[in-house]
Amino acid sequence: MQVSIDVINGLKRSITITIPSLEIKKKINNELLFIAKKVQINGFRKGKAPINIVKQLYKKNITQDVLVNVMQQNFFKIVFEQKIKISNDPSYHLIEFDKNKDLIYSAEFEIFPEIKLKGIEKFEIKKYVISINNEDLSIVLEKLYMNQAKWKNVKKASFCSRITIDYVGYIDDKEFSCNSAKDFVLIIGIGKMLLDFEKSIIGRKVGEKFDIKIKIPKDYHIKDIKGKNIKYSITLKKIEQCDIPNFTEDFIKKFGVTDNSLDSLKFKLRLNIEHELEELIYKSIKKQILSILNKINKFSFSSFLIKQEIDNFLNKNFFINKNKQKIKNFSYKTLEKYIRQNVIDNFIIREIIDKNQLIVDEERVKTLINKNLFKNKDSKKLINNEKNIDNIRNLVLEKQAIESILSIVKINEIKINFDDFINKTNLFD
Repeated sequence: MQVSIDVINGLKRSITITIPSLEIKKKINNELLFIAKKVQINGFRKGKAPINIVKQLYKKNITQDVLVNVMQQNFFKIVFEQKIKISNDPSYHLIEFDKNKDLIYSAEFEIFPEIKLKGIEKFEIKKYVISINNEDLSIVLEKLYMNQAKWKNVKKASFCSRITIDYVGYIDDKEFSCNSAKDFVLIIGIGKMLLDFEKSIIGRKVGEKFDIKIKIPKDYHIKDIKGKNIKYSITLKKIEQCDIPNFTEDFIKKFGVTDNSLDSLKFKLRLNIEHELEELIYKSIKKQILSILNKINKFSFSSFLIKQEIDNFLNKNFFINKNKQKIKNFSYKTLEKYIRQNVIDNFIIREIIDKNQLIVDEERVKTLINKNLFKNKDSKKLINNEKNIDNIRNLVLEKQAIESILSIVKINEIKINFDDFINKTNLFD
């Protein structure tokens, strides 16, 4: 077998392969003999037809099948032996074949780009350092407590009421960008809207329609309305007041604490928070590292590969009922951008693993499984599934890859208090 590999352009490659005619003839004859033993031809008993008749009837189709199989098998053998990383299915082209001539064919394909780590040591990664104190635990416990509260309808709005409104804003009696909302929900006093806006609703009743006028601060974050006078026309559709539950053993039991003690709940809460923080910090580091490697390498990938990944995503995620009714207002460009970046990021992780010859740390896998068991009482069902174990194993290997890069970059540790960090990362959303 003769082989030559050519660069077409960019990531496109072509392999030209020559297979001796004797090898092809042998495979065709073997297939004909195999068929001759099984085939039933009119006028002959099963498997007793003369070989020349079998050839007349089946040689053309068998030859085509043999050629396809030989072309595919030899292509993938070469790819494996030479460690070529192909990113799409090859297209085969028959160059020459005759009964007394060698088989010559080519296969065109695209390869994955090579990742470059050179220069990454010059970059700096921000790593957040967060400590949790008793006050932080109390705040989180209060959030959990409030999340168990039930809301009941009332007639009059007051501080801490949850209201549902429609509103339209006007500047000089003219509407402006993002000036309106329907069925907008807010809790009066938490600062979701401007304080003057929220205060103006206190004392109002369900069904009221009214106008308010407020002055937007000059340092407001939306440039177009800074310092403006705005009139809002509001329809108050619903008012609810929070019915806070009693702090009882039943409340504690809801969080999987078996001895129903507050100390045990706080202990479990701290471990869960530490685990969540660890994951959030890791995601922040991973995002920074992938961003740097994207800048260094400027990857390009096969359009066929991206389209294939988009099709897979659509088939799995973009149907919302049994009738496979498609989601409305679907942006293909947005999805393509997301999929392309996801393909690049996954490729980077795989390449780091290969370059560093990383092997999954099974002790870390066991530790992560135990964390999940402690965190969630239903996790025992999850870890009995082999697919879930594989996902945990892949996550650990991914973390090992990110850590291998983290060991060669500059690290800037940033101390930040717990409350500021969760407000940045929406830990409790």
